[in-house]
Amino acid sequence: MEGGDIFIQDFINDLQESPESQIQKCFRGSSILITGGTGFVGKVLIEKLLRSCRDLNTIYLVVRPLNGQNPNERVKEMFTSPAFVYLSSVFTNPSVLDVYEQFYNSPIAASTIIQMVETLPDYILNRVTSGLVSEWPDVITFTKALSEQIIQSAGPELPACIIRSGFVLGTANEPIAGWTNDLNNLTGCALGSGLGLVRVFHGSSSVNAEIVPVDMLVNLLVVGCWELIGNRTEFVNEEVPKDTVNTLIYNYASSNYKPCSWNQLGEKFFKNEKNVSSSNFLWMPFYYVTDSIFIYWIMTFYLHTVPAKVVDLFIWFMGKESRLNEFYKRVHTAAKNLSSYQQIHVRYHNHNVKNLMNKLSPRDKILFDFDMSTLSWDDYFDKYLKGLRVYLMGNPLHMPETNNNTLNRYLNSFFHNDK
Repeated sequence: MEGGDIFIQDFINDLQESPESQIQKCFRGSSILITGGTGFVGKVLIEKLLRSCRDLNTIYLVVRPLNGQNPNERVKEMFTSPAFVYLSSVFTNPSVLDVYEQFYNSPIAASTIIQMVETLPDYILNRVTSGLVSEWPDVITFTKALSEQIIQSAGPELPACIIRSGFVLGTANEPIAGWTNDLNNLTGCALGSGLGLVRVFHGSSSVNAEIVPVDMLVNLLVVGCWELIGNRTEFVNEEVPKDTVNTLIYNYASSNYKPCSWNQLGEKFFKNEKNVSSSNFLWMPFYYVTDSIFIYWIMTFYLHTVPAKVVDLFIWFMGKESRLNEFYKRVHTAAKNLSSYQQIHVRYHNHNVKNLMNKLSPRDKILFDFDMSTLSWDDYFDKYLKGLRVYLMGNPLHMPETNNNTLNRYLNSFFHNDK
């Protein structure tokens, strides 16, 4: 099946008889526990396992707490499993400019945070949160840094590895090129830009945008688990000294393969702007990045706030209720979070990722491809932006010419009749 330039991979070819790969053999008959399986990455991971590792025994999904088993029993059962792969972020150590595949000291102990959460009332936690996370771009990277700290404290007795990822965007190839259902900060800003709504960003245009296709990240998760199981077998069988076993960390960032700066990212977005434009776009899109916070706020005021106020006022006079100003408030919050990643040049070392790739058989390199050096960013963003239009906006892949009545488009999209 084919949808224009967005392709559904040929599942029949995948199911044809062919020699079983090393990774497929490793997972044959296995049972897998997945937390967060209903999320963006989780959905792609489950699809990949079901399609490429067809002889799995069972996939267990943790969606909500289960009755009938107390926490101690569940934890004890979990930690007898052969392997845990933790998906972290390359941004968990914002003060480090040369990020190696190793643990870093945190100014806040995870045990302290756990004790605070368990003992302090919510209203106090809400007040102190901003101070606790002030060294991190956002709460998500803060909690991931704490999780890494907990894994480190467990030592080699915990069968785990950590994969640090950049910004996760839509699929490059599998199962459908350009698929996404996640409206995160970067995707939300990209969609807003394509609709002509978001036009100014704060940051350094030369800093690399560490973007990662979700299907390639999922392949690395599977391969990392395969490697961990092999290492764990040696550890349990005492084939290697325990003091030589370390928790493997993999830095997975696009700058190690195909660097793409924020400025280049904007250029590629608007080179393919027609792919996201629909009957919903309001103004002619353009993209500007400035490293001056002063210029950023001035341009934001004139290009975002003033037009939104004027149009909202016009709509109000028509007796309608507008949501554009509310939309911009959310966008500015997302852009503020995103700007934290656009300020500083950081180098991510990926020695472990390279070693892992070198261990793969030729067949596994095809089945579980995570080599971003093979990507063409132009081709990727062409499909990615079409995916935004189809999967997030619900528009058809091929659309007739949009009319030029921007006010009419606005009426259809950003207000509703409150009668």
